[in-house]
Amino acid sequence: MVTFDVGGGSCAESGDAAAARANAETGVGAGTGPHAKAGDGVCSIRFQVLGSALARLRGLLGTRRGDARALPCLLAGCRSVHTFGMAYGIDVALVSEQGRVLRVRRDVPAGRVVSCRGAVHALERPSSDGPWPQAGQAVSLQLFDVL
Repeated sequence: MVTFDVGGGSCAESGDAAAARANAETGVGAGTGPHAKAGDGVCSIRFQVLGSALARLRGLLGTRRGDARALPCLLAGCRSVHTFGMAYGIDVALVSEQGRVLRVRRDVPAGRVVSCRGAVHALERPSSDGPWPQAGQAVSLQLFDVL
């Protein structure tokens, strides 16, 4: 697992942002979704790293919302994401080699492709009202657990 710290302001939130921040601050739901550090301008999100071609192709495919396997993913070396065969919408952020978020799409429905020239990594998770990086923000990797 890795965590991304997103600088230049807090991550975008929709829905009940206060509840999302409270859950993140107390560690409720640890390992199951986004984790934000409220008040310091940094959003910290835990991701599974998918590095192999097969793992990147599969991504969240075959999972269901709430499934223990439906965790946020970093698709390393990937500039596009597809939602063919998905049973639910996903949030996507495409990131440059320099760590800049180039494109963000929230709640992408099944049967779509999201891509961006210049992107080298993709972040995806089951669609959520919780914090998520915004276009233009910088992300940094921080290894916190080796599985």
